[in-house]
Amino acid sequence: TDSTVECVGRMACNYANFLRSDVVCSKPDQATCASTTFFASKVKCEDGWGTCGEGGLRYTGAFFDPCSCCDGPDCPVGTPRCVGSTITTFCSSKLLGKTCKEWGNPACDGIAVTEPSPPLHPSSSCSLQEEIAICNSDRHCNRLQVDNCSVYCQERTCEATEFFDSTVECIQDLSCKRAIFHRSEVLCSELGYSVCGGNSKFIASKVICEDGWETCGSYGTKASFDPCSCCNGPRCPDGVPRCSGSGLHDFCSSTYLGKTCKDWGNPA
Repeated sequence: TDSTVECVGRMACNYANFLRSDVVCSKPDQATCASTTFFASKVKCEDGWGTCGEGGLRYTGAFFDPCSCCDGPDCPVGTPRCVGSTITTFCSSKLLGKTCKEWGNPACDGIAVTEPSPPLHPSSSCSLQEEIAICNSDRHCNRLQVDNCSVYCQERTCEATEFFDSTVECIQDLSCKRAIFHRSEVLCSELGYSVCGGNSKFIASKVICEDGWETCGSYGTKASFDPCSCCNGPRCPDGVPRCSGSGLHDFCSSTYLGKTCKDWGNPA
């Protein structure tokens, strides 16, 4: 967290998690940063054999969240660049209500963003007492009650956890299974199997269901959306209102059990 790291040697930083860090994945040996996760980080993937999991080691590709950027010949296709004419646009882009600069990517130091946002979840008010909590194989965060936090849920984490007024990114296989979200902003990533599946429930929440394998569930394990939750993305269930566009005002003004969806606290 908040570190400057150079990963050198075969599989040097495999399975590491980097938050708000400046990282060099060096080329002297193979798979230096394969199976590695980057959150709001500035990364250089040098031209080694599968340095960041590309090429012949694609199945161990590094994961870059939307507020991480990458430079170098081994960067995954589609990952934003950390330098050049697009850096202001990248730093100003928003993930779950905060700009990438506000998430703390060091590539954005000194970059003026176009629309700064108020802080959503200061650590002093988060029940986990962290500005950004990472749930992983060492800390599963299962079956908790989480209030007013920003949380990353990696593979098989956040199961049956109940979130209130939080910003949550569910990534990798079976994350956020059977979780319940109240008044929260949630990203269900395409980078895994059945993310937000297993009968997850959204109550007055704003959700993105990306185009992954059974993202937001399927068949008997579909996620459920109450009438004051909305969804964007290709894996949204049929009939769930959109969180943007011309119908948003009508959705926020619609009533459920005597209160409007705005009054229920949907962050959309």
